[in-house]
Amino acid sequence: MEGFKISEKGKQLLDLLRNESHIDLKVMARAIEYIATFHRGQMRKSGEPFYHHPIEVACILIPFTTDQDTLIAALLHDTVEDTTLALTQIAFMFNPTIAHLVAGVTKFNEAWRRHFLENYEMHYRLLPRQETDKKIVQIKIADRTHNMRTIQYHPSLNKQKKIAEETLDIFLPMAQGMGLDVLVKELEELCVVILKK
Repeated sequence: MEGFKISEKGKQLLDLLRNESHIDLKVMARAIEYIATFHRGQMRKSGEPFYHHPIEVACILIPFTTDQDTLIAALLHDTVEDTTLALTQIAFMFNPTIAHLVAGVTKFNEAWRRHFLENYEMHYRLLPRQETDKKIVQIKIADRTHNMRTIQYHPSLNKQKKIAEETLDIFLPMAQGMGLDVLVKELEELCVVILKK
């Protein structure tokens, strides 16, 4: 990874954190370097490099938290699922807390695929009980927010509408429960645009 050059998106994230004295910008830059390396060759439907997505997720979180572990976990949130990077490597390269947060986001994704949330009441079981739960849910809501911001690149309108409905049914109540009012408003507006198509 020698000679790695941080992209403009990566620089934007570091600039947003420059005045946060508790943030180690070198560690943040290392996390950006890792996601660029491990997601190399992967592209989003928009045509952008995939690793721009986790950078955007971290940027979405900054108004709500500047906890370094949460932001690094946001950067790494897709690595275990979509690359060869393992949780043990994350724990070694960063720390066990970050590995735990990434594991929590990955388990959330697995539960989603198994239709774990079929029952409306189940939504509220995902609301945070502990600080680590809160961080995991924040990352998932930020992840969904960026996916909704770029949903127009999904080729299927039916799939776009399904994602919008899931967002309104699942992620909106979670964002409300977390007090993320700005994201609640944005998600609602993005979903309405899609559902009106």
